[in-house]
Order: sequence, then C-alpha cells, then structure tokens
Amino acid sequence: MKTNGFDSITIEQISEAADVSVGAFYHHFGSKNEILNEIFKRGDDYFCKNVMSRLAGETTAEKIVSFFSHYAKFNIDWGVDYVSALFKTQSSTLASSNRLMFTALRDLISESVESGELTSHMTPEEITELLFTTARGLTYNWCLCNGGFPLEEKMRQYMNFHVTALYAIGH
Repeated sequence: MKTNGFDSITIEQISEAADVSVGAFYHHFGSKNEILNEIFKRGDDYFCKNVMSRLAGETTAEKIVSFFSHYAKFNIDWGVDYVSALFKTQSSTLASSNRLMFTALRDLISESVESGELTSHMTPEEITELLFTTARGLTYNWCLCNGGFPLEEKMRQYMNFHVTALYAIGH
C-alpha cells in the first residue's frame, strides 16, 4: 500500500504480499477498507505501548507537544499516499473518541486538570478533541500538499500555539 497507494492495490496483491489466499483474506476482512481499521488499531497500540511512556517534557503542555510530534512522525513514516488513503475512507474510526490514542491523551490531560497544572473552561474531552481535530486537519493539509511542508515542524508549531493558549486562558 505504501508503494502503490491504497486505491490502486487489489485484494489479490494484498493476499499475495501476505502469502495468503484471497479466500483467507475475505475470512478475516470483508473488504480492503476493513484493513484500515486494523491499521488504526495498530497505530493506537503503538502510541499506548511505545509513545505514552516516552513523552518528552516536564509539563503536560510539553508532553502534549511531544505526543503530536510523534503523531506527525508516525504519519510521515507511513507516507503521503498511505495517509491520504486513510482520509479517503468512510471509516468513522479515524475520528472516534473511543480510540486508545484519544483516550490516552485525554487521560494525560485529565491528570493535569486534577493536579491543578491546567485549568480550563473546557473539559479534558473537549481539549483532546480540539487537539486531535487540529492534528488531523494539519495532516490532511499535508496530504493535499503532497507532503510539501515539514509536517513535524508545523505540528509542533500548531500544538505549541494551542497549549500556550490553553494555559494562558486558565491562569
């Protein structure tokens, strides 16, 4: 998919690359689009197991910026064509607030609110939604520009803006 793009790859090519029959593919997936849900799950698992424990920074604000820096790197590693395909799907999983990636960040923000580090008129869920909406929008724009700008650098800039505003409003 990374090489040929999601739209142009066939079930037969996927099955051949995975060394399984087309029937075995359909035993596990109803369609090519269902593979994307598995990819979302793997992304969530990666963030929960590998990213959350390694977030850089002393404050929650710094950890949020670090989180989205990892998010940008993750998308860069997958590539523009592949990430573009994720945005083209009709899967509601991409924007689901039940995803592990979303809940892990929300829990980090909740801890910050409970400790008094962050005070806001927004709930942790609303803050998390705002940040993910920004990250997805920036990533989508990166796809539209065919990777024509440094996603990680822009992501840090946008997230620094948001967390600075969140902390300024609360204090």
